[in-house]
Amino acid sequence: MKKCIDCKKKIDYRATRCNSCNITYLNKKHLIGIYKTGETLKKHYCKDCHKILKNYKANRCQSCAGKERSKHFPNNMLGKSHTTATKKKLSEISKKSWNEIGNRDKIIKAQRKGMQIYPNKPEIIIKKLLIQISKDYKYVGDGSFIIDGFNPDFINTNGQKKVIEIYGTYWHKRPEVIIRDRRRIKSYNKYGYKTLILWEHELKNINKVKNKLTDFIKLEE
Repeated sequence: MKKCIDCKKKIDYRATRCNSCNITYLNKKHLIGIYKTGETLKKHYCKDCHKILKNYKANRCQSCAGKERSKHFPNNMLGKSHTTATKKKLSEISKKSWNEIGNRDKIIKAQRKGMQIYPNKPEIIIKKLLIQISKDYKYVGDGSFIIDGFNPDFINTNGQKKVIEIYGTYWHKRPEVIIRDRRRIKSYNKYGYKTLILWEHELKNINKVKNKLTDFIKLEE
């Protein structure tokens, strides 16, 4: 195996220096590479901030190019700054759209779909238990079903209004999440859905969880 002539590190037999030593050597020689024709390529600098450019075809670095673009295209979103009045107007439009239940559900559904959510470990365990007990429940935690802006984990598919939620102990014990979960249950109740809440720590006793699921499934409307 051939060695680098500077640091004696093992290198490819076709090279004379390792990558690190070669960069140091080229910098000393004020070169950053060589054309295929053999013509040397000198260091290339940004015409505004004089930063060394890796792309020899560019005239400016990315930052300076953005500033220059915003001068010539003031209406371009990359360089545009909204006024306070415009920001307030856009905020009001967003809130109005969000408060419309149909729009809110569509927005959340699209967001969840884009996130490509899959069942986590607790949800997989519950899913397997539900298959054993009843085939009338489906995993919808990926955003495929929204109730008043909230996305349950499992929902009944035989016409009964029942949902099952699995709460993680760490996340759902936070004060702000507790408040949101209260609103979640109120929304489910408002639309006539009965809710079973299972906690992640309860999965340590599978038989107990299985009994809770069985009792909830047998519960009449």
